[in-house]
Amino acid sequence: MKKKILVLGSGAREHAIASKFSESNKVSEVFVLPGNDGIGIDFSVSKAKDFEDLLNFIKNNQIDLVFVGNEQYLVEGVVNFLSKKGIHVIGPTKESAQIESSKVFSKNLMIEHGIPTAQYQRFENIDNALEFIKMIDTTGTNNNFCPKFPIVIKADGLAAGKGVLIAHNLDEAETFVKGILSGEMFGTAGNEIVIEEYLYGEEISVFAFCDGENFVSTIISQDHKKEFDDDLGLNTGGMGAFAPVSKFNHLKKKIDDIVFEPVLKAMKKTGFPFIGVLYAGLMISPSNKNEHNTKDHVADCPIINVIEFNSRFGDPETQVILPLLENDLFEVCEAILEKKIKNISLKWKDKYAVAVVMASKGYPRNFEKGHQILINKSLLKDKKLKIFYAGVESEKIAGNDFRIDGDKKDMEWINLKNSGGRVLSLVAIDDTLEKSINYVYKNITSIKSDNLRYRNDIGVKGLE
Repeated sequence: MKKKILVLGSGAREHAIASKFSESNKVSEVFVLPGNDGIGIDFSVSKAKDFEDLLNFIKNNQIDLVFVGNEQYLVEGVVNFLSKKGIHVIGPTKESAQIESSKVFSKNLMIEHGIPTAQYQRFENIDNALEFIKMIDTTGTNNNFCPKFPIVIKADGLAAGKGVLIAHNLDEAETFVKGILSGEMFGTAGNEIVIEEYLYGEEISVFAFCDGENFVSTIISQDHKKEFDDDLGLNTGGMGAFAPVSKFNHLKKKIDDIVFEPVLKAMKKTGFPFIGVLYAGLMISPSNKNEHNTKDHVADCPIINVIEFNSRFGDPETQVILPLLENDLFEVCEAILEKKIKNISLKWKDKYAVAVVMASKGYPRNFEKGHQILINKSLLKDKKLKIFYAGVESEKIAGNDFRIDGDKKDMEWINLKNSGGRVLSLVAIDDTLEKSINYVYKNITSIKSDNLRYRNDIGVKGLE
């Protein structure tokens, strides 16, 4: 009998997960909760006011498997709750999800178990943190460890991908420390902070499907977190991604050996075995890890450090990883539940995927909602393209319609409006990275709005 799947979350990541499940011959129907009106074009979406309401939805719709996409559900303990009710669910428990929800927990775990990561100190008190950063000078002298500016300041808790700040001097560092620990920037997520050395190099992302003891890891992808071209501006939840990152393919086994294998052993030892999808954000640095010009050296003499772990699929990396996966995602989930993930061999299409995030103007700062978005339906018929929706609604647009060259009569458009910071991901899949980049930017002009923006250099690093 074919199975019914429920994906928990409301972003482009969850849209990509639902789309991958829908390809399975073993799946009859996919639901997304709460989803959004864009996801609702493809799948049934619904809402639940609390866990009991969610349980009723699962029972009423005879759901066979719940896949948790969004980290907030994990932190709130949805896996603990559903597991106790006998529901099959993919995701770590609240305790295991601390590997993402607490930077302090994660850093302590890595240091204790020899998993490579940047040197750090943790603080709860503003005065102590300010005293610490004042000891850092341009020569790198410090009583605890020896970084020099820039340094990295992280809120301990969840901050929607925006809780990491880079301070280039003492004034910036003091502003960030006060803003986080006062609660002004990230609320209770900033009750504690981590201050750590800044690592030079290139960031990459790798996922691992884990059953508590064993794992199988994915191809490498690369996120683009800064809001503007050339990695300028503030950190965001991610403005685009591409996969695979061919120049780092040779590092896959090393990453498995020094990152995923020891962290799974460490989590099991703590009593919180990790079951679900584990995300490793990694910095690949040259042998001289403070070398500024890394282009010629980073791939040849790499040092691998863990920047962060996430307890679920990443966004926007999921939007490029899952379209390239040839395996049946439901079968991968079955192997996780049956603790047989080591028997799975992941297979990948011999292609490249590039995702460009279209965001509301002003994101990640303040932005206006309710602006019209028109999407040419021809994009939906193109097998080389995918659209995954995030911050969109389909309610009636107030005021005059947005006009395309004066008249859009006789043209087919999906009519939406923006309701969030990141609005959608447009993904192109082609035989080479260069073709994928060119194709996504060629077609992104078929999405019209007076209030959307995007980066123009997604994937270009992979061509270097």
